[in-house]
Amino acid sequence: GYATPTLHQAALDALFAHGAFDLHVDRLRIEAPARLDAFRRGIASDVHADALAFTGTIELDGFAAEQVLLPRCQAAGFGVMGLSRYDDSRGGLVVGFAGAPAARIETEAARLGALLRGARC
Repeated sequence: GYATPTLHQAALDALFAHGAFDLHVDRLRIEAPARLDAFRRGIASDVHADALAFTGTIELDGFAAEQVLLPRCQAAGFGVMGLSRYDDSRGGLVVGFAGAPAARIETEAARLGALLRGARC
């Protein structure tokens, strides 16, 4: 079976024991909507997203569009995944917007949006 390493258990215990986990969750509740708003402003496209999951989906015109755009996005440095990997009835992109400040998220989302709009023309 899978056992959690002792070091990870000790670190998590320290987070809980000293209240750091609660502070982390409180900070995420504030930052998550701001990051989602920044992503939406930057991408200028319809994104179905959950702020607290820090992920969203961009639906495309079918599986063929996903197969064309996915490698282009990845070649441009975006860590996107194909929506069909999770739902084989729809083509699209699964995007994340977690690990950066809102300003950088907006900048990168604008770059992704431009790539998507350019590919659709």
